[in-house]
Amino acid sequence: MAIYISSKNKVYLGLPEQMAGRKLLIGGAVSAVSDPGAANIGQMASGPVQCVIVSLEDSLVVLRRPQLAGSSSEADYAKAMERNFASPILRRMAPLERSDGRIVFDITSLVTKAAPRGNDFKPGAEDGTSWFSDPKAFEDNASVKLNQSFEANGLGGKTTVSMVSTVSVLALPAEGMRPRLQDARIGTFHSGSATGENRYELGSATDGLRPYRLANRWRLHLTDTLAWLQGKTVSVKNPIIWWIDDSFPEVWKQPVKDGVLAWNAAFEAFGLKDVLQVRDFPADDPSFDPDNLKFNCIRFVPNATANAMGPSWADPETGEIVSATVLMFNDVVRLLNNWRFVQTAQTDERVRCKKMPDEIISEALVYAVSHEIGHTLGLLHNMAASAAIPVDSLRSATFTAVHGTTASIMDYARFNYVAQPQDKGVRLVPPALGEYDRYAIEWLYKPVPGAKDMWEETRAAEALIDRHEGDPFYRYGPQQPAMAAVQYDPSARTQDLGDDAVRAGGYGVENLKYILPRINGWIEDDADYSHRRELYKQLCAQYGKYLSNAASMIGGVKLYRTKTGRKCIPVEAGKQKEALRWVVDQVCNSAWLDCPELTGHFGLHNSQSHSAAASMAQYLAFTAPVAVATASENGSDYDVEAYFNDLYDRVFSGKLTAQRKSLQRALVTLAVKRSAPAKPAESFNDSFCFGEWADPGQQSVDIAASSEVAVYRAAFLEKVRSYSARNKRNPHFAYLYSLTK
Repeated sequence: MAIYISSKNKVYLGLPEQMAGRKLLIGGAVSAVSDPGAANIGQMASGPVQCVIVSLEDSLVVLRRPQLAGSSSEADYAKAMERNFASPILRRMAPLERSDGRIVFDITSLVTKAAPRGNDFKPGAEDGTSWFSDPKAFEDNASVKLNQSFEANGLGGKTTVSMVSTVSVLALPAEGMRPRLQDARIGTFHSGSATGENRYELGSATDGLRPYRLANRWRLHLTDTLAWLQGKTVSVKNPIIWWIDDSFPEVWKQPVKDGVLAWNAAFEAFGLKDVLQVRDFPADDPSFDPDNLKFNCIRFVPNATANAMGPSWADPETGEIVSATVLMFNDVVRLLNNWRFVQTAQTDERVRCKKMPDEIISEALVYAVSHEIGHTLGLLHNMAASAAIPVDSLRSATFTAVHGTTASIMDYARFNYVAQPQDKGVRLVPPALGEYDRYAIEWLYKPVPGAKDMWEETRAAEALIDRHEGDPFYRYGPQQPAMAAVQYDPSARTQDLGDDAVRAGGYGVENLKYILPRINGWIEDDADYSHRRELYKQLCAQYGKYLSNAASMIGGVKLYRTKTGRKCIPVEAGKQKEALRWVVDQVCNSAWLDCPELTGHFGLHNSQSHSAAASMAQYLAFTAPVAVATASENGSDYDVEAYFNDLYDRVFSGKLTAQRKSLQRALVTLAVKRSAPAKPAESFNDSFCFGEWADPGQQSVDIAASSEVAVYRAAFLEKVRSYSARNKRNPHFAYLYSLTK
């Protein structure tokens, strides 16, 4: 393969004629940027922007998209599929040159489209601010750099940013990997049709088209299939090699490697060894390019982003993962350290400091890297994993030594905030791998020699899922969208622990009450209180998470994916009532959160206890009633009328603290607003629809026709009006009365 740049700033690919008909994957990664606030080194496009088939027809080069809509393994049906689902043509052109067994043709537009971009990326016009450079070519891939300037939001606001992207052209294997069909009971990234939807199999096995999607995974070739079938452990011919950035801080390097290699235990469990390997960036290898799709790299990104990410690209026709990267942003350590402090400082004296010791940093980095490597192996988040563990087991040294804090590293389980100050020897961090992780890797990667096609292979593989169905340690719960009207499954939440959010939250709040008044004494070398203020902000966010996790039990519906369908199991009415009581009582007695001994050093600031009340009022007024209505339509014996009665009884009884007043004011204000006729520019209604974040999942549910939320919200307000009228001598209730008139 060869690549050329013309004097007119065009890019041409030189493809050996014997490679005609091969699929080419074209994608890019950021190599350099003038402002890290606009883009990150190693950042890839959101997917392989271009996957094309190059063919020669009538001496012309024809570029086509692969046909992804349907397939058939039966000859008669395959002919029908071929005629009705032809590969769409992208472009037809004369080659620039055809000689010495090589065809040279223009790929400028493909390269430009494949470069990383976003909403803020506005490449410069043809004024010298956009050009190609540094072509490189190898046997089955080539790359070129695209230099651009554009207007974007950088660290200092809107500015002109210069960026260099390396765009690679990679020839996919001539023989496609046998796919493994996605199973909704395990969370994997998938390859669907060109639009991301289902594909369809046409054949005699079923009446009608059979929908399916492909689970994304790496292709692994056994070195000795016979030995493996005899129960021996064997290596693979094509291990997944990870290259470690040479710019990582020294203290990061070994934890990064350990986070990668931790996954080998999952492969070894079914007889494959050394599947994942790590190597340092070579110092003197001209063929190595960390921006080339051929090399899977873990990159250090020195900016203030407090995150990490692990994207991968796959052959859309087979689901074969062919390239991946992991980005470790510098401030992910700051985020992990803050979480470690507010979640475990009650138990672990080592974290009661401003600068965490290296052993804590290493421990947290192994966790972060293992999670991202899991994504690059094809695994989605599993937010139900932590719900497999009974809350009180998280206080057990013997239990946590075996299971850690969750059944999957792919959960957002974080650290052990349940452990109490007196609990000794309890594990405080997630496991390197959980039961679910080992099981998911076995299902996704265990070979099935002798299977005649993908359907037979999938049937053999799914026996593992059938065997564990119903066991909470092997349950998959997809991540629910952050901006959804309701996150309806309380057992598949982010940043939660245990099987009971109220009980876990109770332990967590007690720990926050222990930590907060001690921050001043624990944190030194912080004269301006900036670090303590950051910790306080994180502590308040943690408190809010305990409240929201518990509140999600109100109207909660636990969703279970089974071979015979999807079961919806509403949270028991008693548990919903308990959650409502706990949340309201917490909010109304949260004056401790303001801690003037600490916050008095911050300067001008707002009361976090009152902010918590206002935030929870939003949930109780809008989200919870709709969740309760939906759950009652799906078998719950706790209905909207009972909810509003309980809400009134809990909010308008008990000691009238300042926080209770805030909750009452916010709740009534919001309820009145929702009850008012909608203005043209607003959208106040309760006809929410619910559905899974990612297909395959349950169908959407529209409760508009049956919802009585508006009826009982009005009854709630009438109760408030009557109560306030009887207590109008109190200015607070006089104000509430004025709102409800």
